Amino acid sequence: MTSKYFSAFINSSIKLEKGKVVSFIPKKAVEFDPGQFFLISFPKNLRGFSFPWRVKKSIVFYLNSEALNDNYELPKYAGLIGPLGKGFPKPLGKRIGVLVEDAYIMAALALRDVIKGKVAYFTGNEDLGLMLQLLKEGDNNTVSPLEEFKFSEFSSIYIIGSIDFIKPFLKRYGAKENITIASLSKVSCGLGFCGSCILGKTGKRLCVDGPGFRLSEIKEWVKEVVHES
Repeated sequence: MTSKYFSAFINSSIKLEKGKVVSFIPKKAVEFDPGQFFLISFPKNLRGFSFPWRVKKSIVFYLNSEALNDNYELPKYAGLIGPLGKGFPKPLGKRIGVLVEDAYIMAALALRDVIKGKVAYFTGNEDLGLMLQLLKEGDNNTVSPLEEFKFSEFSSIYIIGSIDFIKPFLKRYGAKENITIASLSKVSCGLGFCGSCILGKTGKRLCVDGPGFRLSEIKEWVKEVVHES
């Protein structure tokens, strides 16, 4: 899909425990695949990359407290660039476990569009459970603390968060075929020009080739991570 800039009307904002859910209504219909992302630009130079989720005509983002503090007053409009990236690879098998860092809960929700069946989420962010309740899907999926995750119980695993969040799991489990990672933490330009999000010697860029990768696609980078001191 071709990336494009457009302005969007801010429809609503819901304050949760650790962040806000903000609903945007774009001036024109925007199509995107699960796992693709957008650059959101607010006045006063606030900008950041975020995963979306679609609700009817709205595009919904989760903005954590670091990106949008409680003292910041939302404007009427924001600028968006996207969709960016290729999205999420489809899971292997039907028993899916998703490990989620705080700011990435909307990416975890977007995964529902590529996964058939129940999903077990593992996170330290209480907002994910609240979001599932708002969507009336709290009974279909489970949300548990990260420390309760057991690798052997799942046929496919997604680890979604910053690179620093992902690395300890790679050192523990290695380059397993059934693990998929997704991150925006090193994305700077979002268009593949700056090279800041390249994964080691693989040459793969999170923003253009990802942000989701099966570990079999990036084995060289995983080996670098595993052997880091």
